Amino acid sequence: YAVLVEEQPRVAAIFDPVHNVVYSACLMGPYDKPEQQAVARAWEISTGHTVDLVELARRQKLEELRSAGIAVHLPRNDPTARAKMIGRLGKIADTFDSVYMLNAGIPAMVLVAKGGAGIAGFVNPWTNLHDIAPGEVLCRATRCLVTDWDGKPIQYHGLVPNQDGNPHTRTSLIVARNKEAHSRLRELLQPHTC
Repeated sequence: YAVLVEEQPRVAAIFDPVHNVVYSACLMGPYDKPEQQAVARAWEISTGHTVDLVELARRQKLEELRSAGIAVHLPRNDPTARAKMIGRLGKIADTFDSVYMLNAGIPAMVLVAKGGAGIAGFVNPWTNLHDIAPGEVLCRATRCLVTDWDGKPIQYHGLVPNQDGNPHTRTSLIVARNKEAHSRLRELLQPHTC
C-alpha cells in the first residue's frame, strides 16, 4: 500500500508473505526533495527482528556494473512492449553480470532497495502506477533512483483521464541503486540501441 501526498508517494507498507517480512518506508522531506528525511525498515514477523534499510543502504558498497545483476519484467498483456524488452535483453546481459526475470514489480523493487541478490536495478517497459507506488517509496528512501525510461519522475497525476477520457494508469520504469547503473540502463533502453 502507498499513501500519496500532493501526487507524490510518501508512505508505504509492503508485505512479503513468502518470507513473512513487512517493509515500511516514509519520505518526510520537503516537496522537492522528500527523500532528504526518510525512514525504511524491514520487520521479520516471526522473530520480531527489524533492519534499518536506510542505514544498510549507507553502508553497502555499490558493485561495479559488471558484477551487478538487473531484474527485468516482460509484460504478458502487451506483446509490443514485450518484444521491445526482449530486443534489449542482449545488450543488458552484455553490460551487467546477470539478468533476472522477475515478473512482479514490488518484490523486484524490494530487492533493489535492500541490495538483495546483488541486484542493482529493475526495468519494466509498461506497468501500472498502483503496482509501483509502494516500491517507489521504499526505493527512494534507500537512495535508489526511480524514473520512467526517459529519466523523468513517475507521474502519479496520470491517474486522471487522458484525451480519450480514460485514466492513464501505466508507465515505464527504471529503478537503480546508483546513478551509473541508472544512466547505463537508460542508454540501453533507448530505441536506437536495438
